[in-house]
Amino acid sequence: MSIRFQLSMVFSVTVAVILIIQNVLSYFTVKDLLRDSLAHQNEIISKQLSLSIEQAEYAVRIVEERVGEQIRSASVAALLALSPDYREVTNEQLAALSRQVGVSHITLLVRTEDDIVGVRSSDPLEINLSTKEWGILVQRIPAAVRQAGSHGCRRPKTPQLLDGTSRGFIIGSELCR
Repeated sequence: MSIRFQLSMVFSVTVAVILIIQNVLSYFTVKDLLRDSLAHQNEIISKQLSLSIEQAEYAVRIVEERVGEQIRSASVAALLALSPDYREVTNEQLAALSRQVGVSHITLLVRTEDDIVGVRSSDPLEINLSTKEWGILVQRIPAAVRQAGSHGCRRPKTPQLLDGTSRGFIIGSELCR
């Protein structure tokens, strides 16, 4: 073998080794950069998701508060406009009052021995409606009924705000049987 051939082989092998080392180093460098970039992007996305969830929860709270205020206003209007004895209230009065205060329906609930039932309503489907299947609401209503019923069959001087949002949404007055 000639020296020229040996020299070109050494040169070729040296260049090949240098290229392989450079490619390996580039691979690991790019791999680390991509991993860091992906971790950074994941962090940004998780922060965006967290902020979106917080904003959605805030919006839900605002809507619940507004609905609670509307229900509270309708309850106060019903307390002031209707007779304290549910037997003296008609479904037509409730329908007119619900239109007047801007709610879909108003239902008067009365405690029975083992349930709380709708006895008068602006919605015919809610008359004789049992509250046994209402879940968490049915747990709150008996306490409200007991508190409201503790006034006897007279209108309390001050409407009682019972379980609900921070402003309350159930107004109790008389629950005469």
